[in-house]
Amino acid sequence: MKRIFYLCCIGIFLFLVSACDEKKEKSILIDLDQSFDTKEIKLSELADDIRCIPLETNGNFLLPDNNTMYWVSDKYIISISDKDIRQFSSEGKFIRKLANAGKGPDEYSSILSYTVDENKDILYYGHQRDWNHIFAINLKDGQPMGAINTRCLPRHMQIVKGNILCFPYNYRNEVNCDAILITPQGHIIDSIPSAPKPAQEGSRIITPSMGLVVNNEDDIFVHRNDSLLHFSFNGLTPVIAFRYTDKFDPESHLEGVQWDVLFKNKNYAAIQKKVIAMKKTESMIMVNSTSDMTLFIDLEDFRPIKISGFTIDPLEEKYDKFPPFKLTGKKLVRKMSAFDLKELARTKRENGETLPPVLQQLDEQLTEESNPVLIIGNLK
Repeated sequence: MKRIFYLCCIGIFLFLVSACDEKKEKSILIDLDQSFDTKEIKLSELADDIRCIPLETNGNFLLPDNNTMYWVSDKYIISISDKDIRQFSSEGKFIRKLANAGKGPDEYSSILSYTVDENKDILYYGHQRDWNHIFAINLKDGQPMGAINTRCLPRHMQIVKGNILCFPYNYRNEVNCDAILITPQGHIIDSIPSAPKPAQEGSRIITPSMGLVVNNEDDIFVHRNDSLLHFSFNGLTPVIAFRYTDKFDPESHLEGVQWDVLFKNKNYAAIQKKVIAMKKTESMIMVNSTSDMTLFIDLEDFRPIKISGFTIDPLEEKYDKFPPFKLTGKKLVRKMSAFDLKELARTKRENGETLPPVLQQLDEQLTEESNPVLIIGNLK
């Protein structure tokens, strides 16, 4: 099949990939069972152009604070909840409602994956009631554009030069692939077949299938099984392999560990440890996942580093560990409730601290019932 595009690693990954070729594609091995160095880090070390954007509050359109997901671009902010999908401007002004949850035409049930083509202003999403299609909405006028036959439901989606890169769930997957590249009309351009599970002792699968780490059109990295890989439709070049002891045994204690790669910038790859607990009943197996620890892999010497302190610069807010940030497109995003922001301002005043200008402005602008504020930074 004709190669559609070429992807090149940059910086140190150019060296690593060439080194992998010379060593028959052996990757850098990182042992996650060891003790770790610690470091304090600031958001400004991971992202630049950091902004705090309050979403416009309308009494009829209060956002559910706990389970709402967000896509952020230079043009729009999209909120996706179990009730509806809404479109805001990049400054947080409400534009329109795009879709509702429900069982009717153009309605959805539990959105599981989504992405935005920022050049064409199209939102793509997949939901739990339909495992064979994804759906499109025109962000210029808010009109639905119909269903796209993918023959799978992606767990991750990403736009690559106008096409849609899909990473399917490993069940109900008719294409039997770890990744497919499709056109907006649903034609498969290329694919990567499902990989066998790793058999090495002392390591376990990080995720049940492939997942995207970062894409900037020229530089795509994914994680599959226990490795971080450079992605090309010519094949997968190993970059980093993670080794750790899982001790997962579904017939005994029903607990295990997995590591998820959150994002990568020019200095660090962030990975998160999750503890998986399973409970068997006569009719089903219930799975619960809780975040336990976040490590940063220093991409200069590949040392795992445990974050001992983290500061969100504009708010001068300090944490003992890395707070949750989500990578949407090329931006790091964290949601904060208006209540938590006002509590932060109150605590600083009670401690005799001078409020940073951004926090002072938000404290004056918001009430405790206001819609959330998004902390947004461009991933370096």
